Amino acid sequence: MIEPTAGFIVYGVHKDGLADPMGRPFIDQEIAERSREALRARGIRLKEYPVVIASKAESRAALDAMKKDDQVDCVILFSGTWVWAAHLVAAMRDFQMSGKAVLLWTHPGSQGWRPVGGLVLHGALEEVATPHRFVYGAADDPTEIGRIVS
Repeated sequence: MIEPTAGFIVYGVHKDGLADPMGRPFIDQEIAERSREALRARGIRLKEYPVVIASKAESRAALDAMKKDDQVDCVILFSGTWVWAAHLVAAMRDFQMSGKAVLLWTHPGSQGWRPVGGLVLHGALEEVATPHRFVYGAADDPTEIGRIVS
């Protein structure tokens, strides 16, 4: 069986351990790790990008690395918190010129503004007619993981 390889990139402006008013990090690394594990359990190999991206330069570096990696079949952009969509869109469009697909994944829940990050980026990509798949679902929901894996 052929195992697909996906680049996995977490994005969001509230990064580097920045805490919310309750003292919890805005980007919940436990949710991100459970999400990665759910993908691995379904046979997806992951190439994890080590930096949470937020700026244009970080987006360009991350997506360029995934674009040049012949093992990477697609990229999964995981919403850690909200983001300025304009900081990611150009790098995403350049990435897609390689013929590789983009999937946006937002785990439900209001902590950290994850849905805002996912929905804003999804809306921006729709606005500029950039093909992508958008999944709003939890890592423990087999139906949503199935949508990602498909």
